Amino acid sequence: GHAAKEWSIHLKWTLRVQQEFWEQGDAEMLLGLPQSPLCDRSNSDIPANQTGFLKYVAIPLFSLVQEAHDPFRVLQETIISVCTKNIDCWVTVKEGHRREQILEDWLDTQKVKWRPTPKRDCSGGEAAAGSNEAEETSAH
Repeated sequence: GHAAKEWSIHLKWTLRVQQEFWEQGDAEMLLGLPQSPLCDRSNSDIPANQTGFLKYVAIPLFSLVQEAHDPFRVLQETIISVCTKNIDCWVTVKEGHRREQILEDWLDTQKVKWRPTPKRDCSGGEAAAGSNEAEETSAH
């Protein structure tokens, strides 16, 4: 799966899967059911969830496959290495870096166009840093 894909692909698939989880949680809530784990959009920590998945599910699984079927350690040098790099990226995101890129990628999965706009200071003038707005793109 996407756990062993390079970061940009892994990120896009993570966000797509997370959106499905949230939609499931929304449906559960409408039906009066308790929300399944990872499905509550108001209480999600995607970096922590993904780091845990990679550390405790994906890498151990790939390691078992390697032990049984990979005497030349090709998996270690490729798939497991990519998973480890993705963990490093999620740690970076958790620490507050790359959040704008995450949002941009998420908006892309939602068919929403990312458009940086200038921040306004208290006097109504433009500040140096830009805030971010999204506008929906038509599906024509």
